[in-house]
Amino acid sequence: MSAWKGLTYSESRVRLERMTQAFVQQYRLPGLPAALAELNSGVILFRKSQQVESLLRRWQSRYCEATDAATVAENPNGIGDQQVLSQVVWESGVRIMVVVSRLTATSDGLRAQR
Repeated sequence: MSAWKGLTYSESRVRLERMTQAFVQQYRLPGLPAALAELNSGVILFRKSQQVESLLRRWQSRYCEATDAATVAENPNGIGDQQVLSQVVWESGVRIMVVVSRLTATSDGLRAQR
């Protein structure tokens, strides 16, 4: 039986809000606003420029640091590439545009279409 079954709309909203807040607190990197979504790093299109190339280098460097064995031991929840990308983009000031989720594919979405 679903834990959501029998809940009113208002109760469902409250439960979802609490779950979202817990997720954000667990996985959000320091210095990022809570409203900043995790950027999907599956496919990235960019205009070649020094500013973007610098951003990509910082992303690679920080991700390598975040996945260093000592860092992983300190933070067993792990830090993913998308979290690091969000942080680097926020700090860089590079303008971005995010593709709406209905235009992106996930493994779950691909399975559902079969």
